[in-house]
Amino acid sequence: MSASQPIAIQAPLASASGPPQRQERWWTGARGNRRALVGLALVVLVVILALLAPIIGRYDPNYGDFSQTLAGPSLDHPFGTDSFGRDVFARVLFGYRISIMVAVGSVLAAVAIGLPLGLLAGYFGTVLDNLIMRPLDLLMAFPPILLAVTLIAVFGTGTDIEILALGLIYVPIMARILRGSVITVRGEEFVEAARAIGANPRRIMLRHVLPNSLGPLVVQASISMGIAILIEAGLSFIGLGVQPPDPSLGSMLAEGRDFMREAPWVVTFPGLAIMVVVLGFNLVGDGLRDVLDRASR
Repeated sequence: MSASQPIAIQAPLASASGPPQRQERWWTGARGNRRALVGLALVVLVVILALLAPIIGRYDPNYGDFSQTLAGPSLDHPFGTDSFGRDVFARVLFGYRISIMVAVGSVLAAVAIGLPLGLLAGYFGTVLDNLIMRPLDLLMAFPPILLAVTLIAVFGTGTDIEILALGLIYVPIMARILRGSVITVRGEEFVEAARAIGANPRRIMLRHVLPNSLGPLVVQASISMGIAILIEAGLSFIGLGVQPPDPSLGSMLAEGRDFMREAPWVVTFPGLAIMVVVLGFNLVGDGLRDVLDRASR
């Protein structure tokens, strides 16, 4: 090779699975986002309290000491007692268990069904898109609370029925969110590169399109958990959720509304408990959305 002949330097091939260092940028942004960290701290705290409820609560949430009815907050009863002498603190902790179970269970069920539907509809489009999305659009036309009440009226009350009802409500939302993201990603250059080298559609969808389309779905799932807790509390408040004497934050509000003046703690602490966990999930969702927006830019 002569000294005057230029040397060809081959640039490293970009990965077909997506933009390089995306996961590193995402994680770095997540650690620097205060809202996401505060929300995650609140959610983790609530989950720990729910898991350790039998230890921290000290009292049986369904045991009533009628000599301690409507007793104010004290060292023995940090949140006071209700009209049946039951410890409000213990009932809040066990109520968290039900709320978290319903929120996580319903969202996971919705993602398990909505994810493949949204992926197929977004990637293939045309006829398959219409076959999948039009029935889901019809389901979205029903008001969520009305659909939940209808399902509970048909199948009965209980935690499993609540998870089923809320999961069915969230399926079209999850499918539509992922479908929109997939439609955007399927036209990216790294997807076209995967097609050019002969990758089959199944591999392209699972290896290249889906991992780069999950961001908006994760954000929606986090926010949906907070909304699910509010819906569960609302159903329990009107008597269609968890049935007494099992503790539920919504039913605690319903039972304590007649004693708000003489014993405000019976509704204050359950209400604050709902506010804290919903705020945590909303902050996590907002923080993740900001992080993903920065990473995409």
